[in-house]
Amino acid sequence: MAPSDNIITWEARPGLPAPSKPITGAAACDFVNSVYVLGGFGPSARPNELRHEVFDVDKSRWLTADEIDTGGEIPSPRAGHSATRIHGSIYVFGGQQVWPKAYMDELFSATVLQSGVVEWLLAYDPSAADDDEMDASRSSQGSKGSKASRSRAGSKTSPPPIASPSARAWHAAASLTDADGLPMLVICGGEGPKPLPPTDDTDGADEAAAVAGGSTTICDDVWAFEPQGRAWERKEVSGVSPLPRAHHSMVPVAGGTFAVLFGGKAVAPLEEVVDEYGQTTVVGGALPLTNDVFVLDVANWTWSAMATTPSPLSPPPCCWHSASVAKISTALVHDCMAREGAESPASLEALPAGGGEDAAAEGEEGEPPAEPDEDPEGEGAEPAAPPAASIEPAHKLWSLPGDGEEGQDGEDGNAGGGSEEVLIVFGGAVDGGLHSATVHALDRRGLWHVLPITPPTATPVAPADASAEAAATTELEVLIGDSNANTPPPRFGAVLAATNDGESLLLCGGADGAGSTLADAHMLNLWAPAPPLPPPVDNTPKKEQVVLPSGKFDGFTDGEGRPHGQGTCEYENGDVYEGEWVAEKVHLP
Repeated sequence: MAPSDNIITWEARPGLPAPSKPITGAAACDFVNSVYVLGGFGPSARPNELRHEVFDVDKSRWLTADEIDTGGEIPSPRAGHSATRIHGSIYVFGGQQVWPKAYMDELFSATVLQSGVVEWLLAYDPSAADDDEMDASRSSQGSKGSKASRSRAGSKTSPPPIASPSARAWHAAASLTDADGLPMLVICGGEGPKPLPPTDDTDGADEAAAVAGGSTTICDDVWAFEPQGRAWERKEVSGVSPLPRAHHSMVPVAGGTFAVLFGGKAVAPLEEVVDEYGQTTVVGGALPLTNDVFVLDVANWTWSAMATTPSPLSPPPCCWHSASVAKISTALVHDCMAREGAESPASLEALPAGGGEDAAAEGEEGEPPAEPDEDPEGEGAEPAAPPAASIEPAHKLWSLPGDGEEGQDGEDGNAGGGSEEVLIVFGGAVDGGLHSATVHALDRRGLWHVLPITPPTATPVAPADASAEAAATTELEVLIGDSNANTPPPRFGAVLAATNDGESLLLCGGADGAGSTLADAHMLNLWAPAPPLPPPVDNTPKKEQVVLPSGKFDGFTDGEGRPHGQGTCEYENGDVYEGEWVAEKVHLP
C-alpha cells in the first residue's frame, strides 16, 4: 500500500450520555462492533452496580440507560479494575471500591446476549475457594478427635498454597494464548492493601512486595486464569522482570502468544543505610515513573526488557496512560522510519531474556545476567544490573508466523504493503503534569514513532511535474499534538479500546490537568482514506489568443493560460511586442 492510500485522523464522537457523563479509571473492551466501558470514578445511572456504558461503533452513538439491561451477579461499583474479552465473554477482575477505600479480588464474567444486554456471573470467588481448601485440608487430617488429628496436636501446619491473586487495583491484564492454543486471562502487578504482619498460623509469605512506608503494596506476581478449568495459577516467569509495578499497561500481540508491557510506577529497590551512629534505616521503595518496555513470551514464560534511551519519539516516563494494540499500514511505518531517520533498530539495546530452551547455559556463549551482590539473607542488597546486549537488525520484540522466511516482514509477508501490529500509547500523568496529545506507536522492531495526525482540512500538494510525481510520495499538511480541533486534549486515566479489528481506537473519558473528569469521546481512525490528489497541471504549450488586462495576446501559453513562449501582444495604447514570454512576463534576452 502506497503512503498516499491512507492517513490517520482524530474524529470527534458523541460524549457520554446523561445522567452518567464524566468518567475516569474505567476499563473497556470491544465486543461485536461495540465498546463496553465498565466501572470507573464518576456519576452513574445505577450507583449500586458496576457502571455500564456501551458505544455502538456502526451507529456511532452511545446506548441510552434504557437500552442497557444487566442481570445475574452484577459486580459492585469500582475503578482501577481490568476488563478483558476472551471469545464470547468479558472478564472483570479486581479493582478499588471508591468509598470506603477497599481492594477487590473477585473475578466476574459477563455474557453479552445482545447489544447492551449483559448477564453476569461470579466466575471465581476467592472466599469460597478458601473455604473449599480448608474443608479439603480438614478431610485430609481426619475428623475432630481422631487419632490422626490428636497425633498432630501442637504442631504447626503450613498454610494452604495461595490459590488466586490477592486483592488489587491498577494492575494490567491481557487475553493471551497458552501452549495448547487455549485462551487465558493473564494479570500482572497492581496496587493492593499492605499485608498483615505474620502470625503463628502463617509464615508471612505473600506474593506482593510491600512499599517502604505508606499503606499499600505494589504486586510483583503474574497469574493466569483458564476459563476451561475455572482456576487461577501463579506463573513463575524467568528473565528480567518489570515487577513490582502498578498503573502500567499490557497488551497482547501476535495472536496472544506475546504481551507488551509499558510504563507505570515501578518500585525502587529497598536498601539498608547505616548512619554515623550505627542506626540502620531502610530506604527506597519509592514509585518512580518509567517508560520502559518489556515483552512477555507466553510459550516459555519469560520476560525480556528493551533498554530505552531518551528520544523525542518515545513517550516520557508516565502512568495512567492509555494503551492498546492496533494495526497500521506497513507502508506508513516505513514512511515514519524514513522521516525519522530510523532505518535500523541496531542502535537500540535490549536486556537478554532468561529461561526457555534457547537460554545460554552458564559458561557458554551469552552469559546469564549477573548475580546479585553477595547477601545470603537477600536483604538490603540491590541486584546488579544485567549486562546489555545489542539488538541485531533482524531482531523483533515479538515474532509472527513466517518470521525467518525469505520475504517475511509484516503480517502479510510484504515489506511494502499490508498491516503491522503496534502498541499505541496516548496521554498519561508525567512528573509535573500531563503528557501531550501526541500519539506514540511502538513497532515490533523496537522502534518508537510519533504518528502523523492529519486534520480533516488537510489538502495534498500535487507534484510540480510528471517526473517529480513518479519519485515523490504524497505530501500532507500534518499536525502533531493538540493543533487539530478534533484532537483530544491531554488527559490521564482514559480508556482506549480497539475497534474494527484494531483499525480504529475509541478514546473516552479520563481527567484533565486540574483533575476534572471528562465525558468526551474520540475515534482514532488509523485507516482513513487519503483525499485524492488534484489533477496534475498540464504545462504543454498551447497556441491561442488570450485577453490580458493590458491588451490582446496571440501566441503560446502554459497550462494556466498565461503567455509562455513565442507570441505577440497588441497593447491598448497601440504598442506591439513580439518575442519571448515567461509566465505572462516579457522575457528579454
